[in-house]
Amino acid sequence: MKRVTAVFSFLISLAASAQAFEGSVTYQVTETNGKSSTLTCQVKGDRVLVSSDRLRGQGTMLIVPKEKTLYAMIPALRLAMKQPLPDVASTARSLGAVNLTSTTRKETVAGMPCTVYTFRTDDAEGEACAASGLESFHRALGASGEWPGWAQDVMKKGLFPLRAASKDKAGHTFRLVATEVQKKQLPASLVTVPSDFHVTEGVDLGGLLGDNAQP
Repeated sequence: MKRVTAVFSFLISLAASAQAFEGSVTYQVTETNGKSSTLTCQVKGDRVLVSSDRLRGQGTMLIVPKEKTLYAMIPALRLAMKQPLPDVASTARSLGAVNLTSTTRKETVAGMPCTVYTFRTDDAEGEACAASGLESFHRALGASGEWPGWAQDVMKKGLFPLRAASKDKAGHTFRLVATEVQKKQLPASLVTVPSDFHVTEGVDLGGLLGDNAQP
């Protein structure tokens, strides 16, 4: 779980941008054991609706950064389970020194041009192909001063990960590739808990999300 969380926090940091983006991004995620899953993020303003085949019960997850809250929603039950948003900035700080280097390599992922960056931490190394002009899914997770210097630096560059891969010292791997990027207007209702949903708090989401499904 730690390695997944570390990579996730790196991706969030790399994703930060001052540019406006509304629409959806779909990723294919592959882990060491070869298991592959699809992750779709629909972005409007600073809210993100996440769907994945890892989410059990055909549910979705609504991330509301300004409220530092996430909701696991199960439409079939008209239920929304409210939880505090994980402190990703703290996780980013726990990575310690991160060496992030831009290369001259260019790629096109999901129809978008991107530049390859390599990164190394005390525990892992890898690379990410980052595009510009896409907004962070998590720009409101915390004030910029809460993030370590390396993360603030990549935020200022307005980069967004379309492809990323990492490997830690134990040989565990993690790969993420965008398969589709759609810039389009989304209805506000899409990123709002429906008024007829019952909202509960303090529920353990582990049973619904499955192994390693939480960031």
